[in-house]
Amino acid sequence: MERAVTWLQACVFLHSALVLARWICTRSAGWLTYFLLFRPTLKHQRTRSPGQRKGLQAILCGFSRTGTMSLMNALDILGFPCFHGSHLAKPSIGDLFMKAFTNENPKDWIKLLDGYASIADFPAFSSYKELMKIFPDAKVILNIRDPNK
Repeated sequence: MERAVTWLQACVFLHSALVLARWICTRSAGWLTYFLLFRPTLKHQRTRSPGQRKGLQAILCGFSRTGTMSLMNALDILGFPCFHGSHLAKPSIGDLFMKAFTNENPKDWIKLLDGYASIADFPAFSSYKELMKIFPDAKVILNIRDPNK
């Protein structure tokens, strides 16, 4: 009987430890992924330079793997800071995107894209119609690739 009680206490302890470990891992996994994998490859948060017009100027609505990262780098060089799908790896940015995407509130999009002059990859092609309504002067670029290559 004493052995059964000891075994039961050990099981309860292990179960509690696993529940706590799962809670800690789910809360920290997003940030750890961002800091270890994505942050080193991303530039610091871009801010609008003096004289740059406010608002989105280009919407690159091509699917992933169609040159969106190359276009993002080119736009950055040309002075059009670009919001790319890779920015969503940062949990706070991902949360802002989900709020803008699900609520369909223009203010959420404006807050998310503050400081950027263009948008590319998943955030753009998943919401291009709404972005075109919010930023009617923005140019739309559709980049495609040969599916056989």
